Amino acid sequence: MKQLTFIAILTFLFSGNLILAQSFPDNWESHDLSQYDMPFTIMAPASATFDYDSDMEELYIDAADDHFRIMISVYEETVEELIEEYKEEVEDEEIELVGYVHDTPNGFLAEERIEGETDFEVYYAVRKGNQTFFFQTNPLFDELYTAEDGEHIFQACKAAAGM
Repeated sequence: MKQLTFIAILTFLFSGNLILAQSFPDNWESHDLSQYDMPFTIMAPASATFDYDSDMEELYIDAADDHFRIMISVYEETVEELIEEYKEEVEDEEIELVGYVHDTPNGFLAEERIEGETDFEVYYAVRKGNQTFFFQTNPLFDELYTAEDGEHIFQACKAAAGM
């Protein structure tokens, strides 16, 4: 019985570590965003450039050649309010929502169809102190995100949020 319990504990710990471990492309690295008044780091391509608009409290992270563009905005609304608002927006768009690859209380990865082509868009929010940081794939990106791109970006947002 003790041996069975020990095996069960090892299995649980091992599977938990697999769930917590996130895999990012080799050319990605951790970027500290504290200089933009954002109390976290984010995994992004090493080639990423950062453009902070302090008036709008928006940070644009751009690594287009690596299919990574996100915008992080600061809001006073709660995580729940923002996620509900953006879900409604995604579902009301003229773009066909295929479904949600991930649908969590903090955000979602939506599969969409645009003019017959598939795109994956990320929306994620985290509350730190009295501010909510909202991560969104940058709508100014000229290309569509693949499932793999969307998954990497979603996992980067989740890791930055400490989830």
